[in-house]
Amino acid sequence: MIESKYESRYMDVMAEVAEAEHTMKAREEKLKEIDQAVREAKKASEKAVDEKMELKIFSSPTSPKSLIQIPSLFNS
Repeated sequence: MIESKYESRYMDVMAEVAEAEHTMKAREEKLKEIDQAVREAKKASEKAVDEKMELKIFSSPTSPKSLIQIPSLFNS
């Protein structure tokens, strides 16, 4: 009788362990997805900043790029 009580408790504990392992794996997968999304968002943000900086440089009147594109400024 005592052995079956311990066996039953052992089975309950093992079921809890299996459930906890499953939950832990699911959380790890979710964290990986979140980490990947954060990396992609960071890359997109950096790209947007780079493009904005490039646009500012390109549209600046004193920018070498804009001066090259408007040679008539030097011909007057």
